[in-house]
Amino acid sequence: VVDLRHRVAYAADHLHGTVSFEYGDGGSFTTFLGWVFPYDSQLTLAGSRDDVENAIRDLSRIGIDSPDAALGDVPRDLAPSAPVSSYPRVDWPALLADRPDGEAILDVRRTEEYQSSHIDGAVNIPLHELLARLDEVPPGRLWVHCGSGYRAGVGASLLEREGREVVHIDGNFDDAAGAGLPMAG
Repeated sequence: VVDLRHRVAYAADHLHGTVSFEYGDGGSFTTFLGWVFPYDSQLTLAGSRDDVENAIRDLSRIGIDSPDAALGDVPRDLAPSAPVSSYPRVDWPALLADRPDGEAILDVRRTEEYQSSHIDGAVNIPLHELLARLDEVPPGRLWVHCGSGYRAGVGASLLEREGREVVHIDGNFDDAAGAGLPMAG
């Protein structure tokens, strides 16, 4: 089940086991879902009527046809007896202030982005490789980031679905150094 709501709403309250692919203006949705979604699986889209209709149209253009749909923006209304979940969403200053030593920072940007510049000590597993490389994800709670917060939201939801404890860093990577994070690359 793919939750189409904004990543902020998703982090605060979602059906356990769903994944976050914020529809927004549609600009990132199709690309990232197309990278990650196993095409041989049944897909259910959950969200507002407009987002679901737009997502169905956009996904048909990349060969993902006939998804199921659940209309609504309140997880408990969609499945009243299903468990709900949430995880923290922070910015760069909160990462510095709140992350205990030893907890991994996971960078889900593409390899080229990581090589260009990254947070010193961050582990890089690109979002489109994450499901295939779960055995390489460091143990313990994970602080997940990307370039803007979008891919980090997807990555955090995928990891949470796999039973991992996550913190979604929802910030523009260009602001990380200015917030005081040590950089490498």
